[in-house]
Amino acid sequence: MSIALSSTISPISNAKDSPVSVDDVSPHQAQMAAPQKMLELFVEESTTAIVGASTLDLNVVITPFKRAKVTHNTNESFTIDNNKIFFQSMSQEPFSVFVTEDDDPNAPQYKMMFVPSNVPIGFQIKLKPDIPYVPKSAKREQTANPKSDGYSTDLSNIATGVAKFLADRRNLKHLPEGFRVDDDFAKPPYYIGNVLMNPELRIIGTNYDVYVMNANNRANIDLQLSAPDFATLSPTTGVVEDAFEDERARLVGFYPRKVLAPGQSTSLILIHEPRRL
Repeated sequence: MSIALSSTISPISNAKDSPVSVDDVSPHQAQMAAPQKMLELFVEESTTAIVGASTLDLNVVITPFKRAKVTHNTNESFTIDNNKIFFQSMSQEPFSVFVTEDDDPNAPQYKMMFVPSNVPIGFQIKLKPDIPYVPKSAKREQTANPKSDGYSTDLSNIATGVAKFLADRRNLKHLPEGFRVDDDFAKPPYYIGNVLMNPELRIIGTNYDVYVMNANNRANIDLQLSAPDFATLSPTTGVVEDAFEDERARLVGFYPRKVLAPGQSTSLILIHEPRRL
């Protein structure tokens, strides 16, 4: 089963040379608007990412893998340098590839379709997976260490467990160790822009609380949800009673989708670090 979970750690950097944002335009449009800037491309196994490629300069794809591998049936050639994939398109014919981890049959595979053009600057693309990939060596280290929901537990692992919990009809076996569902949680709905937020669950851990919201698109156009827009936990939302005015979630996740058609819903996962007495 593919668990579609998109997440962003907050706070978000506003550096002058930050990568191109694709919140309002397609990745290909963002590239063509600023070919000199790196594109942060959100990828998931169930979706084909469509991006540009230069026929006149070297392109690079920065992957989340330790040793990337390209599987394809095209005439293009690629150079692999650990987690980076370099290539220069041979023609302007679109082509597709799958990118994965070499020597790990259980690693995710991300499909990318390249649309080449005579852009004089090679494109730089950094893949941002919906579920962070953990290399086999790191998995062995995690197995050797006892699990807890404290600071030693990666936030993305908590979010992934909650997504699996939601996918498997709220099967409690998927919850991270040390977490439990708050059966008394009940908060009123609220709006963020044109998205109706309906609080559904609170999952309590020793150091983190997880809030699960149902996010429904009430606009008449498609909306691409952006994690920073939904990270707020200010008291005005009524979800966290003791939150500061500018308080934000440590991590924001979307399951199973982050692009909503009119009337469509998705689950929003907010990981909060409360002030325990």
